[in-house]
Amino acid sequence: MRFKLTMIAACVSLMAQAQTQPDTTLNRTVVVEQEYNPNIMDARKVNVVPKVDELTVTPRKVEYDAVINPSTSIPGGIMDAYTGKEKQEKDKPGYVRLGYGTKGSLDVRANYLFNLSAIDKLNLSFAMDGINEEVDLPFNKKWDRHYYKTKAGIDYLHKFSCLDMNVTGNFGLSNFKLKQVDVVNRKKFTSGDIGIDIASTDKELPLQFKAGMKYLNYSRANKFPSYYYADEADSDFQYYDIPMPSQDNITENMLHTYADVWASIDEFQSVGIYGRLENKFYNFDEYKNGSSLALKPYYQYTNGNWNLKAGINIDLGFGFGKKIQIAPDVKVNYIFADKYILYAQATGGRIRNDFRNLESFNPYGMLIESYPFYNDDIRFFHANQLEDGFEQINANIGFKASPFNGFWLNIYGGFQKIKSDLGYGQDFIITEMYTPSMIYDNSSYIFMSNIDTRNFYAGAQFNYDYKDWLSVSLGGKFYSWKEGKKTWHSYIGIEDVQWWKYTRNEILLIKPTHELNFQLNIRPIPALDIAIGYEYMKREETGEKSIIEEQGTAGHGNPPGWCWYPGYKPSSINNLTLGATYRLFKDISVYARVSNLLDKEYDYYLSYPSPGINFLGGLSFKF
Repeated sequence: MRFKLTMIAACVSLMAQAQTQPDTTLNRTVVVEQEYNPNIMDARKVNVVPKVDELTVTPRKVEYDAVINPSTSIPGGIMDAYTGKEKQEKDKPGYVRLGYGTKGSLDVRANYLFNLSAIDKLNLSFAMDGINEEVDLPFNKKWDRHYYKTKAGIDYLHKFSCLDMNVTGNFGLSNFKLKQVDVVNRKKFTSGDIGIDIASTDKELPLQFKAGMKYLNYSRANKFPSYYYADEADSDFQYYDIPMPSQDNITENMLHTYADVWASIDEFQSVGIYGRLENKFYNFDEYKNGSSLALKPYYQYTNGNWNLKAGINIDLGFGFGKKIQIAPDVKVNYIFADKYILYAQATGGRIRNDFRNLESFNPYGMLIESYPFYNDDIRFFHANQLEDGFEQINANIGFKASPFNGFWLNIYGGFQKIKSDLGYGQDFIITEMYTPSMIYDNSSYIFMSNIDTRNFYAGAQFNYDYKDWLSVSLGGKFYSWKEGKKTWHSYIGIEDVQWWKYTRNEILLIKPTHELNFQLNIRPIPALDIAIGYEYMKREETGEKSIIEEQGTAGHGNPPGWCWYPGYKPSSINNLTLGATYRLFKDISVYARVSNLLDKEYDYYLSYPSPGINFLGGLSFKF
């Protein structure tokens, strides 16, 4: 009985102490979550004591101690304010954009990212754009400008414990028409590729690496008819049938394999070697298969101010394009005052002239060139397989500056030299008018060819960004192109008659001589984005040519119109664009853009005029 009374007295004493002890942040336990109500009306106290009969206690008003260190019995410290864990709002995984405009212009984009797990991601994409309009051509003819381009892709990423694996696949389709209205003029390019890449992610490994393999397929489907050559030396004005080489459904298959392996010497230095093997295979008898192997050993040094890469590019060609070529691979950057960079570099390497690059250069171009004939040899055309180019050197020096936040200035100049550069050929086709087809004529065809070039260039670029309200950039570049030692000649003759001969420089035609680019993006209100862009480019042109006349034994003079070639002066690209996007709701926007606002006439691709002023508008969704 005495023991029970003692326990009850002890409990009553503890409760009394609890009631008289000040209520502070140290003896009050509050359970909070990230989103909670900060107004605590009455915090309950938790007492860790043996379970006893509950006593009735009259609640009292909670009094907060404003002293920074209210504790006197334990080491005091400042308690950080609870703010919760901040998380950036994630973008929605899905995106769709649908637009349509004048001249049958189409704009479709779709993308969806599947976050399968913390280590697996899958991305699907689709795009389609094009135009469909009727264009007036010389000689009262019309061209159905029909060009639609479709792309689809899949990208899968898996993260292992020490490396990442990326698997990709892509499909492309281009449908369009040439402007030659008297022939079968439809063309279709189909492409596809599948590849796998791996990259090390464990920085503790003695060797770091990246490696991959990709298979690429490309098909050019186009048909050409036969053409006719009129022999004016023949009293009967006889026509000769000139067959075109069949190029329907030429397929190019390529296998690319690469690896980059490097190791650190110490905190600042590393060495490595990069290798790339490319194989090309064709299903066309007049095309030869070929392979190339590029090896790039290099050394890198990096500290707080200096960044140096010193290497060499050794390129070995086998089969078609068999040769050994070497180019430098050197880059130096020096950073001072944390705002300025002086840099210099000398690089080079192989420039692939595969079917993909040829479509980018000019989709209307033909892989054909002329073949001179005499007497009874009536073959006039043959297939033209283009070699890969090789940039023997591209050396430049420059200065970058960022004197204040958001601003960058880049001034540079340099020299480049290219072996087997890609340009336009020296050939043309004889039309039914018995005169050379000028490249701006609706009966002309565009041939592509190789020649050596060199170029001096200089330019400047500045960018300024202010938060997400303003972004502006302005850049200009000047070029000085020169041909290599090759000189192209074209000859046409019957028997011992050499009708005409001249030298042409179309290989440099429409290469840029100077260009200017301007881009302004502003956000006047949170829901509205406005973009203004301007592009100007002056291109190389051909001057007038005098044809050397030589009287033949046939006793006939040169045909009319063959004694002078007026040359070709491509119009400068002069494109002003205006666009705007307005967010109607959180994930729904309406957009519009106008291109060629000045309604100028110019050719992005030689001999093929670009559309005039064009409007396009549509909706975009995030989900």
